[in-house]
Amino acid sequence: MFSRVCFVPWLVFWGFVFVLFQAQVSAQTKPFVFAYQNSDNFPYQVGDGNSIHPTNPGVAVEQMKYVMSQLNANVEFHRVPWKRGLLLLKSGDIDGLFSASFKEQRKEFGQYPMQGNQPDRTKRSYSNSYSIFKHVHGEIAWDGERFSGSGYKVFVPLGFSVANDLRRHGINVHEASDILSQLHMLSSQRIDAVALLTPSGQGYLEKHPKLSSVITMVKPPLSTKDYYLMLSHQFVGQHPELAERIWHELGEVRNSPVFARWFTKYQGRGE
Repeated sequence: MFSRVCFVPWLVFWGFVFVLFQAQVSAQTKPFVFAYQNSDNFPYQVGDGNSIHPTNPGVAVEQMKYVMSQLNANVEFHRVPWKRGLLLLKSGDIDGLFSASFKEQRKEFGQYPMQGNQPDRTKRSYSNSYSIFKHVHGEIAWDGERFSGSGYKVFVPLGFSVANDLRRHGINVHEASDILSQLHMLSSQRIDAVALLTPSGQGYLEKHPKLSSVITMVKPPLSTKDYYLMLSHQFVGQHPELAERIWHELGEVRNSPVFARWFTKYQGRGE
């Protein structure tokens, strides 16, 4: 009898939360607006510029579309320069911004899914890493803290933040926009290495078997970060239950077979 008496109030409570959540979504009169950066972050965000590919926008975009459709929430997506996106989030002109690594100072612009004073990793959208790709006979080595030497010539895609990380290690960094050309230079040992987002580099090697026969990925990764959907303070204030549901579902989808299928879909599509 005691367990049944305790169970009924909880059932009523969660029933109320579900009804309130459904009412928020049903009362939506205009689409929510989510934005993400207008530069390539393969395979999570594909291509440069403001246009969004109708069928292959990237894993993170497909993940976000999937979650919002599962919640029956209407959303439109825009691509903007990252810094502008933060300002639009702060003003409430957009409701969400992805994919954002956690920085304490960014909390003035919007909200992360938090657990105490730290972001809740179970609700991250995904994790991503940078890795070094070298010739199989190359000398460059990385132990997770330092390189085996300095002065190596390493190519990095134009505008990628990892360039500054490498310079701090004394690496001779060259930036270029054509990743495939960089990998061909590496295959003929005209450069020492190429630094790429890990899944992007793996995708190129899978697509080009001749390259994969002479190029290998150095372990461990250069760096790994978690990425989150940031929601505006205004959105969380108006839709607190929906905000928590979105973050929760993003974490659930990340661990699902459908997320793995998206990765398979984009293998070898790097440009």
